Amino acid sequence: ANLAVVPGDADQDRLVMVELGRATAQTVLSVLKENMIIAVSGGSTMNEVARAMTPGPGPVMVVPARGGFGRMAQMQADAVAGELAQRVGGDCRLMHLPEGMDAETLQKAARLPGIRATLALMRNADIILYGVGRSDDMAQRRSLSLSMRRQLQKAGAVGEALGDFFDIKGKVIHQSPTLSAELGVGKPDALSIMAAAGTNKGEAVLAAVRWHPPWALVVDEGLGRAMLKRLDEEELQESQQ
Repeated sequence: ANLAVVPGDADQDRLVMVELGRATAQTVLSVLKENMIIAVSGGSTMNEVARAMTPGPGPVMVVPARGGFGRMAQMQADAVAGELAQRVGGDCRLMHLPEGMDAETLQKAARLPGIRATLALMRNADIILYGVGRSDDMAQRRSLSLSMRRQLQKAGAVGEALGDFFDIKGKVIHQSPTLSAELGVGKPDALSIMAAAGTNKGEAVLAAVRWHPPWALVVDEGLGRAMLKRLDEEELQESQQ
């Protein structure tokens, strides 16, 4: 994978996030060609990436990598997709789906003409851009039930990306009913770009890399060190067995 590391630790210094956004935007722009489709997830990291984008080589299409979640509209994938499209000089197709729909309602919604069109674009995304969260933070933010949160904890969930919760080995423990399973299905050679920052996401991002190895990974120094530390601990445990 292509790895970019920005100096600092976002947990200590807010400005590191701005640098991370910039480095990720550069990674996207280095492979962006006109008429490509970019699918982008929500979250504060992706919000920074969107704000750091500059005009691309020509018209592109931006779609959200999921229906937005939580009450902070600005962090929703729809809002991030809109911001990114505006800055890169592209069109945007939004999803307008409320979060927390069950799988059945979601399947019905997926048949609506407007949503079906956006889904077709998502399936054919050339670039999939997403962040990673700690599973405990994300479970809270997605207002999952207490029993679901306990279940996740018991099953060893450490990270979340695109609606999937996974353990340290990258095994999926729980999938939120979301349309992001459709991402890039029609484009096996889609480039996935994962960006995250902060020491406290060490386990989550290591797990996410095992869940789906990305084409490019953009992290800060704090996170990079935390991932290496976790890898060292694992090696030590294995050698002691």
